[in-house]
Amino acid sequence: MFSKPAFWPAFFYPSGIWKSVRPDVSLKFDMRSLFKTDPRAACFIAIASLLMFSPASRAQTNFATLTTDGAWTWYNDPRALFHDGKLYYGYVRAGNSKTALSVFNLATGYSSNLFDSGFTQLDDHNNPGLLSKSDGKLLAIYARHISDQYFSYRTSISTTPTNPAGWNAEINIPNSGAGMTYANPFQLSAESGKIYNFCRNQNFNPTIFTSTNGGTNWSAPQHFISAGSGGTVRPYMKYASDYAGRIDFLYTDGHPRDIANSLYHLYYTGGAFYKTDGTLVKNYASLPILHDSGERGSVIYQFNNAAQSDPNEWIPTGRAWNWETAYQSNGAPVSVFTVQRDSIAPSGSLTDRIYYYYARWTGTNWQKRFIAHAGRPLYNAEDDYAGGICIDPVEPNVIYISSNAKDPFNLTDTTNVTLRASERYELWRGVTADGGLTFSWTQITTNSASDNLRPYIPRRNGGERCVIWFRGNYSTYTSYSCSIVGLFTTAIPVPPPAPATPQLIYLDATSGIGGNTTLANGSLFSHPTNGTTGADNNWELRTALASHSTTYESGGENVTENAPEIRTTISGLVPGATYTVFVNFWDPASAVEDWSIRAGFTANPGANTLFSAADATVELGGATAAVLASSQTFSTAPTIFLESARNLHAGHLGTTTANGSGQIHVFLDDLPTSLNVNRRTWYDGVSYGLVTASYATNMTFNQSGNQLSLSWPATHVGWRLETQINPNTTGLGTNWSNVTGANLTNLVSLPINTSNSSIFYRLAYP
Repeated sequence: MFSKPAFWPAFFYPSGIWKSVRPDVSLKFDMRSLFKTDPRAACFIAIASLLMFSPASRAQTNFATLTTDGAWTWYNDPRALFHDGKLYYGYVRAGNSKTALSVFNLATGYSSNLFDSGFTQLDDHNNPGLLSKSDGKLLAIYARHISDQYFSYRTSISTTPTNPAGWNAEINIPNSGAGMTYANPFQLSAESGKIYNFCRNQNFNPTIFTSTNGGTNWSAPQHFISAGSGGTVRPYMKYASDYAGRIDFLYTDGHPRDIANSLYHLYYTGGAFYKTDGTLVKNYASLPILHDSGERGSVIYQFNNAAQSDPNEWIPTGRAWNWETAYQSNGAPVSVFTVQRDSIAPSGSLTDRIYYYYARWTGTNWQKRFIAHAGRPLYNAEDDYAGGICIDPVEPNVIYISSNAKDPFNLTDTTNVTLRASERYELWRGVTADGGLTFSWTQITTNSASDNLRPYIPRRNGGERCVIWFRGNYSTYTSYSCSIVGLFTTAIPVPPPAPATPQLIYLDATSGIGGNTTLANGSLFSHPTNGTTGADNNWELRTALASHSTTYESGGENVTENAPEIRTTISGLVPGATYTVFVNFWDPASAVEDWSIRAGFTANPGANTLFSAADATVELGGATAAVLASSQTFSTAPTIFLESARNLHAGHLGTTTANGSGQIHVFLDDLPTSLNVNRRTWYDGVSYGLVTASYATNMTFNQSGNQLSLSWPATHVGWRLETQINPNTTGLGTNWSNVTGANLTNLVSLPINTSNSSIFYRLAYP
């Protein structure tokens, strides 16, 4: 055994579950590596990788932070899955109120953002549901919480969509006629690859949308389970599928805040819905299932007010809520859920208590057991919100729970449940060897500085055993500050430090033949001259105001106008290198006027991220706030930042890589105006900077005749290639000088001068 270094996260790794971590090591690196050329040339070439010294290099562990800003609800699934060996996971950011999808590479320890939603809403209900389709591509579906009558979706272009360019633009289905929430996509091979998306929609009830062409087009909504009228009752559902011919449903009568909830199970196969024992409930063609008329699945937990002492049967007045369902090895369903009871604790602001249950179908009945205390609710307004419980879909005898109970596994008392001194939520791993009758528990987190909530086991799809969750400060579903983390089977490398902030280069937008700005499809972009735009749905050239020479305006003429999406191309970049990109636009200092612009790396008319000055983000529907361009650092700057109380702003599009031609395309669009002189778009240009890695790397070399070729990764373009020439008797000295122009590329070819004694090269940063 080894002792835990002081700087490790406070996690325990159960023997036989996670691979051991390596003990702390201190590393030193030589600053040079010598390579001898042809001895007859009497010349030594010394190539040194500058591996910057640090007091200690942190050891690898099984723990990783996937993103520093994100959370999710448990009613969108799969919320994370393995695909082509990488972990794809969806979440909702607090920082920009966007639904996001990222991919985590276990081999490097890096997470990469793939896309953000076109809409904004700070609400953890909006995380995407994911599907690894039978054609090897991915589908992500997501929706705002009630606010819209449609869901949005994106499909991957390739089977390995590990960067933003690998994804098609966001598409919204037509309005469904009812508010939309949640997304749970599944595909059945037995039905020729038909995709089902389960959500909450018609009458605020469970609703089904289907696609028969891989998610390109979607059916009209099909009301699934009907309960209540006028949207007053909302059954909650959890889903599982074998992705062949069966989908299972774990559902409630309604929200436990509103309904004395029981818990039910149904499954679908071959065009019909059945109770757990195979009793037909209804054919798909006859939907909806009329819950209020007694058309229901098999009962797992029955609400009961009657006093009794066996919590395995029920907890008096306890209301159930579903968390997850999966399949046993024989294909029979297994489920985990919570039961909540009001006013159990004698004092305190949160006196309700929540209990965890495990249930499985034995072949003749549902066997359920009370297995652990969840502690108190997360907050008063949602007194049924537990820390969370999940089940491993591959090994359903394995579960994880989050609890802040002082003694989560004292099952003898359900009415005197004390909490931990800090009331901090920690994680435990439970394993049952007898079908859920008993569990052995291992604590996964301890002495945490913040809460650990909503654990989830990603769908494996050939990936490895792991668990992910979010931790931090969770006040409500619309107010949180959390990071998403995970424990993995294999050791995860600690990624290098974040790249340094680059200096920016401003590129003025120009049109016409030879201009850098075209229509979105690449065709010629022309426009009327200043003062002649009117209601022509085109961009107007404004020559009176420009950072270099041109600014393009749409709207603001007391007319209805919607200019076309255009594209500015940044050229002359290093192919494969990463750049940070900003869109530059104008906005008056006056809070009365709110000017904005849409921009992104893919063509997405009317749906790319909307940027505005900070004073307009709320009024413009939660637009992303831009910064003043004057606050940024430029190597090539705009000529002016302020004119007639108008400020030049910079909206951050994020980072992206230059294509094989050394180009990045930026797509621009206006926010269509309607008789509002105070709303317009003034587009000026873009700014970009090379994202240079600040961690060490290696150089490679090749000699051909009297030419020496040196190369290094494109991530390190911008590093200085330095050289020194010394007599053989001197060796390595301090007389370094820069190789001119080498910081603009990652491949140089240099002549070998045999009259020199020794030549040394190294990469240096900054």
